[in-house]
Order: sequence, then C-alpha cells, then structure tokens
Amino acid sequence: MKFENVLELLEQLTALNGTSGYEDEVIGFIIGKLQEHGISYHKDRLGNIIVQTGENPNRIALFAHMDEVGFGVREIREDGMIQFAAIGGVTDQILFSTPVVIGKNRVPGIIGNIPKHLQEKSSDKQIKIPDMMIDIGATSKKDAQSSVKIGDPIYWHSEFVSFGDGLIKAKALDDRVGVAVILALLLEQAYSFTAVFTTREEIGIMGAKMTTPLISPQKAVVLEVTTCADMPGISEPTTRLGQGVALSVLDGASVADKSWNETIIALANEEKIPYQKKLTTKGGNDAGAVSYISGGIPTTALSLPGRYIHSPVSVISKADLESMYRLCELLLKKV
Repeated sequence: MKFENVLELLEQLTALNGTSGYEDEVIGFIIGKLQEHGISYHKDRLGNIIVQTGENPNRIALFAHMDEVGFGVREIREDGMIQFAAIGGVTDQILFSTPVVIGKNRVPGIIGNIPKHLQEKSSDKQIKIPDMMIDIGATSKKDAQSSVKIGDPIYWHSEFVSFGDGLIKAKALDDRVGVAVILALLLEQAYSFTAVFTTREEIGIMGAKMTTPLISPQKAVVLEVTTCADMPGISEPTTRLGQGVALSVLDGASVADKSWNETIIALANEEKIPYQKKLTTKGGNDAGAVSYISGGIPTTALSLPGRYIHSPVSVISKADLESMYRLCELLLKKV
C-alpha cells in the first residue's frame, strides 16, 4: 500500500469522533474496512479489536489506541448553558472560544469566553473547566434538553488541514496516527502479525490491560503520538518535528526493552529511515500495560512528535509519519 493511502486513512479517521468510552464511530470504521477486505477480527465488550493475520501472528504485535481526549456534559443550566467535564488530560487555558460538537447529532457549540472589555479587573485569575460553559444557542434548560442530555460526549470541531512544509493539522492525531498505520498494514494483507486497536487509553490504558492477556506475542510495539519541544519557550527536550519517528527509552509507565530497541535502531540505520529518541520521561501509554501484563515480553513505543497534542489543533509532520510507517513495514518483513 502506498503511503498516500495512510494519509487518506488518517484524514478519514480524524474526522470521526471517539473519546474514551465512546469510540463507536472509530470501531465501526475499522471493522468496515476489515470486512470489506475479508479480514477476520475479534471485538470484545470494551470495543477493543484484535486481528491476527498470517501464518505466525504471534511473532509481533502492534498496538494503537482509538480514543481521543474530549469532554462530557455534566449539567444543563436553567439559562441553557452547558457545564462539562474533561475526559482525559486537557489544559484548561486552551479551551476558551473553541468550537465543539455534542453527541451523536453533533450539536454545535462554543466554549464561551467573556470578552476583555467586559471583564472585571479581579477576573485575571485562571478559570478552570468546572466554571466554563458551552453555548449551544439555547434560550433555556428545556430548549437545550431538546438536543443535548447529561452524559453526552463532547468533541472539538476541527478539520484535517495540510499546511506549511509537509505538516498536518487535525484533532485526534493522538492516536489516530497509530490506528491509520496499523490499519494500512493490515489492508495490505502481506504481513504476519497481531494488530490491537485499544479503547480508553486516555483514562488509564484500560483497553490494553484487557486485550494483552488474550494474545501471546513474542514482541510488541505501541504506536503513539508524543510531545514535541521545537517551539520557543520550552526548555525541556522531548522530540522535534521533522526528525523522524521517536523511539521510547522510558516514560512514566514503562521502560522499553533495550535489545528490542537496538534491533529497531539497526534496521532503521540499515534502511536509512530517520528516527530520534524520545527524551522526556513524562506521560505513559499502552506500553505500560503490555509489558507488565504480558509477563515482560520485549516492548517499546514508536511515537510521532506532535505539537499542541490534546488540543483541537495538533500538528504532525508527514515525513515523520512516513518514517513510522516504513519502519513498521520493515519490522514486519525482517524481524
């Protein structure tokens, strides 16, 4: 499959909504593609999808999570404004004036912002999510309840855009990037491996905890998106856009297997695939669950540098995405 097909899948996947626990649109898309190509799969009660393909699928497993950070409706006020709670890690300060959609019907709304002209001098303090409101244009609680109910998921309304020197802007790049790469590899039907699409990663790597006991891979790679530190004012090094896929050494949830990393580095050097090492130890991903629950199989994470992750305008490099895709192809061919 050409790399252009990965980009096409990614654009389609980021257009879907699926915060933790509400991944149905993404699950349906993946299953539809698998059925279209006659590929067998298993889906469990949490919505995790496992695909074992080829003669020896247990030699390597690739993991990616389907969910994205988002919000949920927690209260509908008498004036029709919506109060909400975060699902996953979100920074309060980025939210004002961002457009959102609510529920299956994608009811449009705006996270309200009081204009500077109307603010009191004492209002310079930072406002937190519990005090924010979403404006859906309703005139009363009854009016709002005709289209929104408590518990409805809320998503950023943000389009996939190619811009600059080979960059992509979209919501949910974390981790529709990994989903797109693994799905593209499956649809080629040329490799033997286990593919695992997990749910609820953003709220405690729950999907990986549930799926790992169901498979017996010899090695595992988690595909992710990670923080990027190539902007002014960031002193802590992490990754840089355009310098290739990032190989994890350790983070807050796991320590990558040293010999497995050395194998991956040797293959990347042999084929001149650009890569970098992820330098920060903050955060965590499905690798923490996989390496622990599997009993310690060699596990690592390949991540794309992402500017502004967990926001409506995350940014990645097409060249970095291609390096992730090519390196995964290489691993499936040669490991």
